[in-house]
Amino acid sequence: MRIFVLIFLMFSGYFGKAQSDIDTLGTTMEFENFLGLVREFHPIAKQANLNIAKAKAGVLKARGAFDPKIEANYEGKEFLGSDYFDILQTSLKIPTWYGVEFKAGFDDADGVFLNPQQFIPDDGRIFSAGISVSLGEGLFINKRMATLRTAKLIRELSLAERTLEINQVLTDASLSYFNWLKTYRELKLYERFLKNAETRFQGIKRQVEQGDKAAIDSIEAGITIKNRRLNLEQSKLAYRKSQLAMEGFLWIKNNVPVVLEKDVIPELNLSESVDEILGISANLGDAFILEEHPKIRALQQKVNILEVDKKLKADKLKPRLDANYNFLTSDAERINSFNFRDFKAGFSFSLDLFLRKERGDLKIARFKVQDAELAYKNEFIQLQNKIAANYESLLSFEEQWFLLDGIVKDYAQLLTAEERKFNLGESSVFLVNTRERTLIDTELKQIGLEAKRFKTKVALFNSLAIDPQLSF
Repeated sequence: MRIFVLIFLMFSGYFGKAQSDIDTLGTTMEFENFLGLVREFHPIAKQANLNIAKAKAGVLKARGAFDPKIEANYEGKEFLGSDYFDILQTSLKIPTWYGVEFKAGFDDADGVFLNPQQFIPDDGRIFSAGISVSLGEGLFINKRMATLRTAKLIRELSLAERTLEINQVLTDASLSYFNWLKTYRELKLYERFLKNAETRFQGIKRQVEQGDKAAIDSIEAGITIKNRRLNLEQSKLAYRKSQLAMEGFLWIKNNVPVVLEKDVIPELNLSESVDEILGISANLGDAFILEEHPKIRALQQKVNILEVDKKLKADKLKPRLDANYNFLTSDAERINSFNFRDFKAGFSFSLDLFLRKERGDLKIARFKVQDAELAYKNEFIQLQNKIAANYESLLSFEEQWFLLDGIVKDYAQLLTAEERKFNLGESSVFLVNTRERTLIDTELKQIGLEAKRFKTKVALFNSLAIDPQLSF
């Protein structure tokens, strides 16, 4: 379902900061409000937030490996009137961060044919409390610890990647908006000069009818009108295409795409506000800390994740030595007092003689870390140079804009002077058209330069990976 954005904006309140007045050209879609809608409702922006939620769920899942666990097992047998056995075994296990696990239990066994190992004197009940610990492999890092550490790092990685994804969709949306603005300016330029050509043609036509001008002048003026109309029609097509491309970034609640009404126009006075909207400034190149860049943070988290895996692989080289001790008592009142004469203890030991698999895994893990570190260093330099290049380009375009603005004003004065001479009979239609074409070309160049200037600001915004705080 597609609806018109004006209805949505007016009834939902998102036009609060937008320009509410409707002039002869139509209603303005302000740049900040446009980006605010994109950031809030665009599917890619929503997907980026979903990735954060999934990463948090991953941390919750990893923490589950350290949850206390209650176990109970019952087994009984009765045959030919004899109570062979009734065995109840319960336990509470509490894993901890390092390779230590606390355990408490209660066993109840009774019957004629009990296994000697399960024989319990007196009333057939026994309480236990103890500890098991990994003294070799698994003491300082194990699968549970590595999984939780990795999950936390993935959460941080997702935060950085979300910023990158949102920045990219805002970058693409900004470029489409500025292209829409460029084609709109070109459209209004051709409309203005077509109107001038039609006014000139009517004046020349009257002069030809009065015998003050040659008929050839009206033909040349008519050709100019046809060329202006052709240019205008081409600009209308380019404008409509750019508007449709920009509309592709507009969504509202419930994942509904919207369509702009035809009288909606872009914001024309952006030069002073675009830096603030995008979150860039003239001194940002010096103030920005590259280590805080989301791309750099993401790569650093990838290195950290691989480091955790490398440590886990290195821990596999240690021998496996697990020990356990459990205090035993048949008196529940003595559960808090230790009697070292009544206990159950043991240990297990294992070691692969050649460790070829473990050593191979460790080498692969080290290579992966080295590869990630090289990618980090390369991206650091590339980003540093990219930001510097965009910043220098922006300074150059600002200077070019200042110079070209002066050139446009000079050509406008020349055209005005030529038209005055033409009205006095001291010039020709050809010279007026020549002056006008030069002015049109220069103004088109100015419009193109403005678009390049805005796109360079967007390129700087993208290279800095800013996630601006937008309100609309």
